[in-house]
Amino acid sequence: MDKGLLVVNAFLRTNKFDELYTFLRDAAESEGMQLEVMTNAELVCALEGDLSPADYQFVVFWDKDILLAQRLEQLGMRLFNSARSIALCDDKSLTWLALREHDIPMPRTVPAPKTFPAIGYPDTAFAKEIGKTLGYPVVVKECYGSFGQQVYLCQT
Repeated sequence: MDKGLLVVNAFLRTNKFDELYTFLRDAAESEGMQLEVMTNAELVCALEGDLSPADYQFVVFWDKDILLAQRLEQLGMRLFNSARSIALCDDKSLTWLALREHDIPMPRTVPAPKTFPAIGYPDTAFAKEIGKTLGYPVVVKECYGSFGQQVYLCQT
């Protein structure tokens, strides 16, 4: 029986997530695979202890801990999703670039110019130009965010 590792985030523990992890384990079992669940917090310690990457044929990486994903890949583990795909999908601006590179259809998008937290956007003239270019209403998404959060509908 193939044995896989399901890596989940130690700090996102709600009923919704636990139900999802159970669903994934049950689905693996129905296909004749065993899926062991470990949190990213457990795994970082286990990697320095007695965990052997050879014990797992694959890893279902259900987290955004890119550093940990890269470490597992360095050890020769096969990840679904890879560290690169996690990085591309976690940052909406990188997702946009990757989709454009492959001519994948998507809504018209204008990325905001780079700024820094201490500076912000003291001059927002670019936002008015984006509104003229795209037309209103405009959907604004922060580069990082999950579960429909950090998304705003702007009418003007």
